[in-house]
Amino acid sequence: MRHAFLVVLFCLIAVPIARAQDAAPEPAANAVTDRVQLVEDDQNGKLRIVIDGKEVGWFDATGFYVNGNIAYAGTITDGLPTKEAPDAP
Repeated sequence: MRHAFLVVLFCLIAVPIARAQDAAPEPAANAVTDRVQLVEDDQNGKLRIVIDGKEVGWFDATGFYVNGNIAYAGTITDGLPTKEAPDAP
């Protein structure tokens, strides 16, 4: 009798959960992609930053590079000699 009660209790809990998961909407095939993406580029050893489909910067073994302006508040210090990326614009 005790086992029958546990089976009924399990069914009362598990069946609605399973139905709710089956009813979850599938993502649309033409869903809008994220506006901001971090793209791993293993071939070139870079982590690219893409916003609205345009590469705006990247990290590689030599540093961080930005295509465009940098706005900041405070102080920026540089203790290393300047080095331009091989494919900097």
